Amino acid sequence: MKITSVNSQEISERIGAILHKNVNIMDEKGIIVASTDPARIGMVHEGAKKLIEKNGTEIDIHSEDGLSGVRKGINVPIRISGRTIGVIGVTGNPEELQDIALVIGEMASILFMNTQKNLQREHLARQRRIFYEELLLSPHFAEDSRIIQRAGELGFPINNIQTIGVFHIADPVSEGDRLSIDDRLTSLLRTALGDTVYISHHHISQNMAVFFHFKAGSSAIERINHTLEQVQIKYGVHIYCGLSCSVENFTQISGAYAHATEAMEIAFHTSRKQCLIYESLDLEIIVSQIPAGSSAAFLENVWKTKDTQKIALMAGFLRVYFDANGSLDAISRKLFIHKNTVQYKIHKIIEQTHYDPRVLNDAAILFLACKLLRHA
Repeated sequence: MKITSVNSQEISERIGAILHKNVNIMDEKGIIVASTDPARIGMVHEGAKKLIEKNGTEIDIHSEDGLSGVRKGINVPIRISGRTIGVIGVTGNPEELQDIALVIGEMASILFMNTQKNLQREHLARQRRIFYEELLLSPHFAEDSRIIQRAGELGFPINNIQTIGVFHIADPVSEGDRLSIDDRLTSLLRTALGDTVYISHHHISQNMAVFFHFKAGSSAIERINHTLEQVQIKYGVHIYCGLSCSVENFTQISGAYAHATEAMEIAFHTSRKQCLIYESLDLEIIVSQIPAGSSAAFLENVWKTKDTQKIALMAGFLRVYFDANGSLDAISRKLFIHKNTVQYKIHKIIEQTHYDPRVLNDAAILFLACKLLRHA
């Protein structure tokens, strides 16, 4: 580890505040790179140079020594892993400081070791972010042992990834709130999904990509939806999620991310469910690709009215009709109405649209109109 102004100024200020003394930190060349006295930064400290050259453990410095850049006080080597990486100097009466010199040196060494660990963690996090983006956004990844080795070095279990999830917060939130929501969401997902999930997430634009260690199914969907409802209750935001098809190996991660993103966007635009699996989508995939102008023209032709309330009532009834496979008994139970009322509503739709949901071809058109309406 090298001592620089970036990693040492805060340390000099912290130790200075504890001792109520001026504190300097010198690098391996004896240059003052950090100090509670800004005027001394950049000066060469001859006492520190001598201490580094002789690899000593402690030196008392008096102004009478006549060394360049030196004031009365003590200098103590900063040692990490048996190597002197610099020197910490404290201005003051050497006799008063001598008893705590070793404590000062040890304190500085501990702070620098903690700084080194933080820098290593930050470096590892940066390398992981770069790697995640390559996996998610590069469609031409080939099977390569070097990729697996790199993943291992980053502590990323690449061969265990089976599903990609994409989460999107639909409501505007501040950066601070988003981070708080992310932490709460990932914590709840761990609780809900247990050991079957590997929560390593990465932000791309406004979406959060999550790597999962399970194959998406109805059970996972149910637990994810419950988790999203909990977050919504706590933070008052709507979050939508898309899950990819199963990932067989890491070369499929990019395609899986694209599929998960598409499923999330369909969930968001249709508001049908908070979480959707790509492989469970049917007409939604086609419907989502239809240009807005074509969709509007088709809907106008089917509904034959611009009365949005009237359209919503017809579409709402038709969705129940299709979910019940046209069963009058099932529809009447679902809507708490008499079967004669169900028949009446069907005839009113035929009268308005000229399409009969009991006729297969007409039912297909009305079914598609209901799907398109969710995307409009």
